[in-house]
Amino acid sequence: VSSWTEPTHPGARTKRFRVVHEDYTDHKLILQIEGQAGQGGMLDLVRHARFIPKIQSKSVEGVEQVAGIGFSDSALSDMNEPLMLSFHFPPGEGWKTITVTLTW
Repeated sequence: VSSWTEPTHPGARTKRFRVVHEDYTDHKLILQIEGQAGQGGMLDLVRHARFIPKIQSKSVEGVEQVAGIGFSDSALSDMNEPLMLSFHFPPGEGWKTITVTLTW
């Protein structure tokens, strides 16, 4: 299993997740994320206002609750402190796609 801190070698197959599409609208961010089945990942969410987003997530297969948001107590008052979006890809084989929608 590859760690996110390990360098990628030229010509190596991608093992890490990737954000394949982002869509921003008023009070909404939709992310499409691809990754290996059964694996997970984390992204820092940098905010431009004091808010804690609500989250909805689903996979192509319809699996609910594949993502969550974590934050420290200080993130409630300090908008410079990022929130942590964690997500998990459904089991199976190959690459899986999930859609995560954040609203505030």
